[in-house]
Amino acid sequence: MAIYVKFMSYLSNITGTSEYHIKNPCKTMEDVMEHLMDQFPDLREELFDEFGDIGYIYQIILNGRRILWPGEKEISVLPGDEILFLAFLGGG
Repeated sequence: MAIYVKFMSYLSNITGTSEYHIKNPCKTMEDVMEHLMDQFPDLREELFDEFGDIGYIYQIILNGRRILWPGEKEISVLPGDEILFLAFLGGG
């Protein structure tokens, strides 16, 4: 069983897909992020600021719960988990 990743909004343009399945063994969110950055190198530049923090317009949701990065990077992930990457864009 895989870990299911969904890229919402603009992030699907960067990755070229709105859904991705991780079949490699990942035990933590940090493992997931390393895997995704290897698969989608442009995602690293888009998501992270110069300090390694997630930009303020992005959120990571694991099974319906917001993950704080990098504070919760050691949180466990299991096969069957769903991770959403959201971008909140606004204007006016």
